Amino acid sequence: MKETDETHLWRLHSAVKEVCKLTINSGLSTKLQKFLSKQIWTQSDRQSILTIFTEIFLDGSYAHELTVCLGPLILDVVSQLKHIILNDARNGSFKMKKFAIVLSDGFSVSPELRHFALDFVKVHSPLKSCEDSSLGEPKRKKTKRDQVPDLDWCRAVFNYMIYVPEAAERLDMCSLMSHLSHSDTLTRWYAASAISIYCGMSEQEASSFLKKYFTQEEQRSMCLRLNSYRLGALERARPLLGLVQVERGGKQSYTKHDIIGEDLHASVVNVMGVLLPSCHQPQTNDGEIKTKAASDELVMVPSTCQHLRSLALAVSCAKHVLLQGPVGCGKTCLVEHLAVRTGHKLVKIQLGDQTDSKALLGTYCSTEVPGEFVWRAGVLTRAVAAGQWVLLEDVDTAPMDVLSLLVGLVETGALTGAGGGTEAWVQAAPGFQLFTTQRFLSSSEGVHKERAGNSSVLEKHCSVIYVEPLSGAELAQVITTKFPALGPVTEKLLDIYFMLSAGRHDTGSDSSEKDASTHGKFFSSTGRLVSTRDLMTWCSRSSVNFDHTESSQGQKVFLEAVDCFVASLSKLTLRLRVAAAIGFKLNIPEDRSKYFLTEYKPNLRESTTCLEIGRATVQRTNQFSSSGSKQSAPTFSYTRSTLVLLEKVAICVQRNEPVLLSGETGTGKTFTVQYLAHYLGHKLHVINLNQQSDSSDLLGGFKPVDMKFLVMPLREEFEILFCETFSRTQNEKFLSHIQTLFSKKRWKDLLILIEAPVKNALKRFESETAEFGAWTKISRRIGELRQQIQDAENVLAFSFIEGTLVRALRSGDWVLLDEINLASADMLECLSGLLESSAGSVVLTERGDAQPIKRNPEFRLFACMNPATDVGKKDLPVGIRNRFTEFYVEEMECPRDLATLVRDYLPGLSLGARQISGMVNFYLTIKGDQADKLTDGTGHKPHFSLRTLCRALRYCAKNPCKSVPRSLYEGFCMSFLTAIDRSSHPIVEGLILKHVLATSSTKAVLGQKLPQPEQGHHVDVAGYWVAMGSQQPQVPEHYIVTPSVKRNLRDLARVVSAG
Repeated sequence: MKETDETHLWRLHSAVKEVCKLTINSGLSTKLQKFLSKQIWTQSDRQSILTIFTEIFLDGSYAHELTVCLGPLILDVVSQLKHIILNDARNGSFKMKKFAIVLSDGFSVSPELRHFALDFVKVHSPLKSCEDSSLGEPKRKKTKRDQVPDLDWCRAVFNYMIYVPEAAERLDMCSLMSHLSHSDTLTRWYAASAISIYCGMSEQEASSFLKKYFTQEEQRSMCLRLNSYRLGALERARPLLGLVQVERGGKQSYTKHDIIGEDLHASVVNVMGVLLPSCHQPQTNDGEIKTKAASDELVMVPSTCQHLRSLALAVSCAKHVLLQGPVGCGKTCLVEHLAVRTGHKLVKIQLGDQTDSKALLGTYCSTEVPGEFVWRAGVLTRAVAAGQWVLLEDVDTAPMDVLSLLVGLVETGALTGAGGGTEAWVQAAPGFQLFTTQRFLSSSEGVHKERAGNSSVLEKHCSVIYVEPLSGAELAQVITTKFPALGPVTEKLLDIYFMLSAGRHDTGSDSSEKDASTHGKFFSSTGRLVSTRDLMTWCSRSSVNFDHTESSQGQKVFLEAVDCFVASLSKLTLRLRVAAAIGFKLNIPEDRSKYFLTEYKPNLRESTTCLEIGRATVQRTNQFSSSGSKQSAPTFSYTRSTLVLLEKVAICVQRNEPVLLSGETGTGKTFTVQYLAHYLGHKLHVINLNQQSDSSDLLGGFKPVDMKFLVMPLREEFEILFCETFSRTQNEKFLSHIQTLFSKKRWKDLLILIEAPVKNALKRFESETAEFGAWTKISRRIGELRQQIQDAENVLAFSFIEGTLVRALRSGDWVLLDEINLASADMLECLSGLLESSAGSVVLTERGDAQPIKRNPEFRLFACMNPATDVGKKDLPVGIRNRFTEFYVEEMECPRDLATLVRDYLPGLSLGARQISGMVNFYLTIKGDQADKLTDGTGHKPHFSLRTLCRALRYCAKNPCKSVPRSLYEGFCMSFLTAIDRSSHPIVEGLILKHVLATSSTKAVLGQKLPQPEQGHHVDVAGYWVAMGSQQPQVPEHYIVTPSVKRNLRDLARVVSAG
């Protein structure tokens, strides 16, 4: 069930009765009385009641009492009143001033009114001067009815300075000075008190200031009078508290003394019974539309409703929020949903221990003008200045300088050092709201913070909301709502999920003790944490064409569970245990579940249009049809393990899920993605990341360029517009002249030449047409280029060059981020938007863009990483890692798979089964017990992988020695000997002779002289033919060749000769 405005109602009978008592001496009381006598209120009745409330509020006599009486509905009343006033052409300015004054009467009891008044005053400035009665209207003689009493105006300014000091810049403090000599003592007192607050006077300074305008007796009298007034207001408001009750209700056309969601003003949105101002704007790009659609899928289970209401209450009180909870409990989703409901743009920032405060504040950047540097505001600065909502993920991981920055923001409502200097500051615009998340870890003893960081400094200044994981019953409701086909098996799916989940889900008292004992059985705090996001991915996969009456569906659900939960585990023994437990729940025998993990080999079916591998069917692009693409295909062996990995990756490609491949170096992670991209006809960009990688490597930045690259886009755009506007055939000579000037790099002459037709085109079209706008853009660009050409005579020209990721995002290419766990925090932050959904994108803020790059549907994102156990490696932040579908890639150690690999790499050598078996045994031996006896050049145990073996096989496949045994010997020596020190050479060389050359005569093979290559010129170096360079070979006269040098020279020559 999705939440709508009609799901709540506000009971008004008691409130209307009290308002009637308050206004008994006015005609408004009589109007309200007739509604009390009705048993049923129609929609017209309800609108009339709300209209009467607006009239009572604007009258001002009972604004304080009405604010207390109506409670949560006061926001709707003032919103409707604001709409009426802004549409009043004759008395709008006077009513705006009076409205702003009346609003201040409710500040002491309603945080909602303070927030509303701040936005209203900052936009319309109704209190700028008490003398101005018209804003843009013809001046007319004031009547007594149009005048605002000085006392009311000064009291309002005083209330604004007390409760909404951020509005001070919109108040006319200069006019307030003239009231210090007012005849009325109370008016003078309010004016003097407001001025003392505005000037930030200390208690002693304020006392001295008041003595200038009040005697000691007057000061005492004013204090007593104001205290008495406040106490009286509290006493009058006490019986009015809690008169309006909020209840859940259904959609209906009439009510019994209730207000429903349909009656609320369009600028107010109901979120779980809490009214919030709405600022809905038209969606401007596909990404925002799809984000909204995704957020609307939030299923309103009881705990979600409770958390959403707590979040809405904090926002209504303008409090910054810290959401705490385990991974995947829905912290981010709640904020996204609330942002969509209220129409706010949400800026999400992923924090980490390497996050730099400069990335949030901004920095100086180069521009297209040579030698010019401008201040580019950071993502947080832009959001604060624009009044947007900001979500900071994993604030507990942020360094102290970032936390200090955030503490200052929530305390003062401003960012310091955000304008290009240490003293610069940016005031938060109306509507700004800060949300932060903090991840907790679950254990058998409960939940606890992941780390003892400095986030407690920020926690003191925020409204803290603990988001509990969904209970078992709630998860069942979510699954049956989002995936109705899975309804009959929901209980089984949840039992499996609870065994693996990182969250503590309250499964209810009806759960058996046996089931409860398995909850969290396979939970691990290291590696990937299984969360509700993984459960939803599993359900989404399983629900496709699901029919619970078919017995084969259990196997389908099992295989999807293996992909979502098991395939990311690094140890085979643990994978087998978890798979067996999942299979037991799905009535799959243990030997069958073991088969799918150790022996299952998906079928591969090829066609000209698609690739079918196991459960996946992925389409080929038109680029694959070229024969050249086929011929240049890399060697890829279809072993069981590679086919299983291809199937998993292909399913993710089919479902547009980002893929993370983890595993040791040289296991085929990168090559698998490269082969699949080549096979399907997609262009793959491999980006190797490290600690020095910058976000500009992915997104782009301003870089020095040849002036040709700046002029070329202008020329292309001009020629297209020119041919659309003028005749191409009649201007061939003109266009050829442009080509000549461009090729000769006569930039100034080129701009002069194209400027004349631009002026003619501008005269041809009306200013409102699209053509006029296009030619105007060309004209403006000519002026900019002329300035750049002039400046570039002394310094380099700069232009924004889009990064590889952005270009791939536009064109639909694939991107592989290798060693992603080495990337810096700001680089991971720019990826967070891409990983949110299949429509996620990035914004080029450095270039000044405000809208995301339009994402091509064919774009896919892959990432690879080595385990964090390696020196210098670290784990990915959980918030990023859990957005990938992760697979662990094992080293190939199955003899049958290795034999298939050797045969596929050496198809033309006609090897026998014994030779192939010997190479497999050699590889397994050197990676097994023998590896402990070997050392590399640094004294450590060498690392041999599938990459090492394939390098040897690729050399052997060419048979460069014109002898298969000798080519095998040289290939394995070249690949395996170069990684070890000299003392280990005899051991490895002995293993090569024993296993690889077991069927050949060793002396005969090694005694053969290597044949000289037929093509090119070569020179014999230590028995190997090395290609000659352009100069004549020489033997150094004073170079002493010792036995060790000779051995090293031989190893080097072997490698160089291989090419």
